Parts: sequence; C-alpha cells; structure tokens
Amino acid sequence: MAPVTNSASIATSSSKRRKYLEAGKTVESEDRISYLPPEVLCRILSLLPTKYAVGTSVLSTRWKYLWVSVSSYDFDDELLFLPAKHSGEDKCHFLNFVDRVLILQKAPSVKKFCLKCSQEYDTSRINMWISFAIMHDVEELDIRVFMKDSLALPRSFFDCKTLVVLKLSSNLNIGSSLPICFPNLKTLDLCSLDCLDDSLMKKIIAGCPILEELRIKRSALDKIQNLCVQSSSLRRLMLYCCIACPKDHKYSVVIESPCLQFLDLGDYISEDFNVNELSQLSEARLSVAQIYKQSIPSDDYGENLIGNLLCKISNVRRLKLSHHINKSVACALEAGSCLCTYPNLTCLEVELEGSWQFVFDLLESSPNLEVLVCTKVRRCTQIGKGPQVPHCCIWKPPDSIPSCISSRLGKIQLAGFDGCQVEMRLVQYILKSAKFLQELKITSHKLDLKLQSSILKELLLFPRGSVSCQIEFS
Repeated sequence: MAPVTNSASIATSSSKRRKYLEAGKTVESEDRISYLPPEVLCRILSLLPTKYAVGTSVLSTRWKYLWVSVSSYDFDDELLFLPAKHSGEDKCHFLNFVDRVLILQKAPSVKKFCLKCSQEYDTSRINMWISFAIMHDVEELDIRVFMKDSLALPRSFFDCKTLVVLKLSSNLNIGSSLPICFPNLKTLDLCSLDCLDDSLMKKIIAGCPILEELRIKRSALDKIQNLCVQSSSLRRLMLYCCIACPKDHKYSVVIESPCLQFLDLGDYISEDFNVNELSQLSEARLSVAQIYKQSIPSDDYGENLIGNLLCKISNVRRLKLSHHINKSVACALEAGSCLCTYPNLTCLEVELEGSWQFVFDLLESSPNLEVLVCTKVRRCTQIGKGPQVPHCCIWKPPDSIPSCISSRLGKIQLAGFDGCQVEMRLVQYILKSAKFLQELKITSHKLDLKLQSSILKELLLFPRGSVSCQIEFS
C-alpha cells in the first residue's frame, strides 16, 4: 500500500522554510553599524584618517554630517595626492580640504590633531591649523613636516596647558628664546629635529614636570653633544643615537631619572655614559657600540663604558642585548673583566654573531633566569673558506653548570640555528642539564628538508634532564 502524503503538512513546512530564509536574508543585509549610538560611531571615525572619515558622508543621510562631530583629526597630504603626481592643484586641494574640515567641525574640543606634510606649503597656513588645535584644548598633537624651510611653531604652542601627548618630527624649529611649559604633558616624542642642542633639550625636559615617557631619535644635523635627561617623573626612556657624526666632537649621555622603569638605548657615537642608579628599572634594551667612532680601545670601551652601564641596570627583570654590545663586552671579558650579578632577571634576549660563550657568561650571572631567547645574526661557515676568514660558532662547556639552568630555566628559543657540531653539543648540554625545562623551540636558517630531518632526529635522541620538555624544530 502506498504511503499517505499529507499535502497540508508539506505546504506548512515549505511556508516555514521560506519565512526562515527570508528572515535570514533580512538579518544578513541589515545595516547594524548605522544603528550604533552616535558617540560610538564618532569613536570609530576618529580611528580613521580624516580623508576616509569625511568620505563616509556618502553612505546615507545619517552619516552625511556625522564626521563634523569627530574630535580627532589625522591630515596626511599623501593620501590626497595621486601616485607620483604632486601638482599645484593637489596642494591647493589639500589646503582647502583641511580648512573646510576645521571650519565645519562641531566638537567642543580637539582630542587628537595629527598633521603630516610632505610638500612645501605656506607656513602661516600650517601654523593657523596648529593654533586652531591649541585653541580647542588639544590633548594629543602630532606634527610631521618635511619641507625645505623649517617651520617655526606659533607662540601659543610653547605654553599649551592641555597637551598630554606631543610628537614632533623633521624640519621644525623650536625657538630657544621663548619659555617652554607643558604642565600636563606625559608623552614626548622628538624625531630627527635639526634644531635641538644641549641647552634646548634641558629646557624642554624641564618644562614637562610630570613627563612619563620620552623618545628621542637623533638627527645627523642636530647640535647635541651632551644628551642630558634629568627628570624625577620619567618612567619610560627611548634614546636612539644611531647616526654618523663629526669625528672631532665628543658625545656623551647622562641619565638622571630615578623612577625609570623602561630603557631602550641605541647609541653608536657616545664615548661616555653617566647613568645614576636605576633601582626601579624592570626592562632594558641595549644596542651600544663604537660604529661611527673608534676613539676608545675595544677592551676599555667594553669594560669601562659598557660594563659600568650594565652594572647600573642590574635590577632589571627583562633584558635585551644586541650583537653590537655583545662584541664589546666579550672583548672586556677576554681581558679579564667580570659581569655583575642580575638577581631579578627572569627573561633574557641576546643577539650573537657566532660565539655562544658570552651567553653562558650571562647565564652564570643570572641565577633566577626563566626564559632565554637567542638569535644568531650570522650563519656558521668554515674557517679559511673564501677570500676572508668568516666568523664561526664558538662554545666550550663551563666548569660548572650555571644555577639558572639546573634550577630555573623553563623556556628556551634559539633562532638562526645551523646545526653545526658546536651548536649540537650546546643543545645536548642544555637538554641534559636543564631539569625544569618545559619548552625548547629551535628555528633554523634556510636548511634543506633532508638536513632538517637529520638534525631533528639527532635532537630527539639527546637525553633530557626534564621529562616534560617539549622540543619544537622548524
């Protein structure tokens, strides 16, 4: 007997399915963003370059004038220029665009004002825009001007009481004749300013009584010789002096910031580092060497300058050292110097060119180290091969196992691994000695798959002091 079909139930089921699909289609096509509160939409627009924020006015009636209530502005003339075409018409378009946006804005104050100019403009026009931001109680000001003639900032800039974040870059002229007072400034970023000299730097820092973060990237044309950072409120300091300079000048760095917690120092020119005790420092990154000037013998430079600098930061918890500074310290150690102890150090990142000996010197000075990251920046090669004698991998087992390896070290990352005999012996030593090691991650240089497979098989056969250690090789 044929099964009975209920046509009414089939029709009902089809109707429900059709309504479900139509409802799904409605949900997918619904514009949910436009129904967000205006303050949320303005917050979203404030994260975009102003050109794109204004462009949303074509989306719908609700979006048409929403951008005029945005309190953050990011003007970049390169976004308005056609690729490889910087015509006078484009420049005029940018000037008129900025003027129109500022005239129509309705926000009671300016939270952020960023201006990037890659072309020549009337400086009075630029100062008018900056003055507008200052008059509207700007909190974050970011000025990056790349013009042939320097831009003298307006007088109202030098005593702006609402600034919290200030970023200045390239060809700006901060006159030394006017007093500087930024009572609420917490973050200051000075990048490649030719106008800076010793006295002006002191004046700027002194005018920021509650400054917490300072970043200085030196220009090859500035007049700074003795870079002095004196601030009782400073928490984070980033100094980059990685520039060529006149060889007849003597350069130095002075840091007197007792509350400093983070230090990033890149310096290839200074011959003296006068650093006060940094008892609150928790993280440091150092890339210091004589690259552009060789006025001090390598042993003295490593022992007296770098060695003393490393002792001043002995309280750090995290430390990153570039291969430049490692070479200087290695010379000092070979001459008989000793490293100070780092009792609080738990994470160490080291760059090296081939010799692993310096790494173990640091391990012996870091009894509580838990994480070790080593990056080799130069590949191993055979000595005597080719016209020049290349740098090769060097390491010999220490007389006694560093205490951190046997009692603390839990994570190791080795990058730039070549799998040479020295490196394989080093890994074998660590795996056998590290009783608390949980993870060993090794990243090799570009090795063929057959060699990678052979290295991995050998690594997995090494005895391990920690039964829970996981090895990852790629």
